[in-house]
Amino acid sequence: MAYINLINSYLSYNESTLCLNNHSLDEYTKNFATPFYLYDLSIFEKNYQSFIAAAQQVGIKEFLTCYAIKSNDHSNFLSSVKNLGSGADVVSIGELRKCLKSKIAPENIVFSGVGKTDDEINAALVETNGKLKCINVESLDELASIISISELSKKEINICLRLNPASPGDTHEHISTGGTDHKFGLLEFEINQALKISKKSKFVNCIGLSMHIGSQLTSLEETKGALKTMNEYFQSYPYLKIMNIGGGLGIHYDPTSNSLCSLEDYMEMVSSFINTNKLQSKEIIFEPGRFLSGNTGVLITKVIRQKRFFRIVDAGMNDMLRPALYDAHHEIYPLKKPASPNNKEELTIAGPICETGDFFINKKSCYPVIKGDFLAISNVGAYGKVLSSTYNSRSLIKEYFI
Repeated sequence: MAYINLINSYLSYNESTLCLNNHSLDEYTKNFATPFYLYDLSIFEKNYQSFIAAAQQVGIKEFLTCYAIKSNDHSNFLSSVKNLGSGADVVSIGELRKCLKSKIAPENIVFSGVGKTDDEINAALVETNGKLKCINVESLDELASIISISELSKKEINICLRLNPASPGDTHEHISTGGTDHKFGLLEFEINQALKISKKSKFVNCIGLSMHIGSQLTSLEETKGALKTMNEYFQSYPYLKIMNIGGGLGIHYDPTSNSLCSLEDYMEMVSSFINTNKLQSKEIIFEPGRFLSGNTGVLITKVIRQKRFFRIVDAGMNDMLRPALYDAHHEIYPLKKPASPNNKEELTIAGPICETGDFFINKKSCYPVIKGDFLAISNVGAYGKVLSSTYNSRSLIKEYFI
């Protein structure tokens, strides 16, 4: 095993080279042109089973896990979702259609998203025959559209109201979603209106509430506050039977950080909340994304130029946007095993895109690398390829599977 701390990444060094889940990565550079994504779906399956086991361990019985498709929508991941018996959380008609093509049952699909068009809502009803688990409603305007469309189509549809609990979440401002200044969800006075309006509809069934306060959460405190707000509605409206508490569990991008809450602590909090408030009869929906897919993959790239403290690689921000978009941290490891764990230098590993912000690390301590070396950017299974583009008229990056 490695002498380098590669926490929760399934990365390790053998005698000479970096491995993902004990698979030597240098073998793939012989067969595939860089840059490329490489995944191991067995890691995804282990993460899913760990998530389910953690919920069951603390006595959570009535629950559905809906994988957040936006984190990685490759058809191979969706096939695993189907085979595992998981549900799916989608945010567009395109994601919904990918799930249906992969034979994921519509009864296990939650349709989220703050900007669903009328055409998307209508298509979702028609293509699932109204059998979606639910549509998560994000505005009174959207609710009016759903009621109108359901009346015209004469199709019943289940909805949950997405509560914005005024808890912004302890995370980066661009992936925080539960504050009053954020575009997501309904504030409490709007929830009250929506409950009254939906009661009058012949075809729309309001069956629960949902929430999602952000991604890569580092603390449980904001989630506890949001759950407390949500509970008030379940006590006042006992006919609500689904409590969708969203996702947001983070992963260890930085092996030196211990700031994340553990899966076990998260599930213990949820279980305690359910038992304290006598909500055992409610169905809980979880929407993990990054927690399931984040550590399943690496981005393999090659150093193509070097000057001063710069190492220019052939992957760019169009291939992996997170560092430029969020100032996100991803550990980078040479495929060739470093001679010493303490031999490091300050480098900027940058891409070829004509943008100053096109770098993966900027003047940070890392292992010495030179032109011709292959590198692995870690923990890119979530929000990697799905955010890629053809900026600078570059080809879309390819994906491969172990």
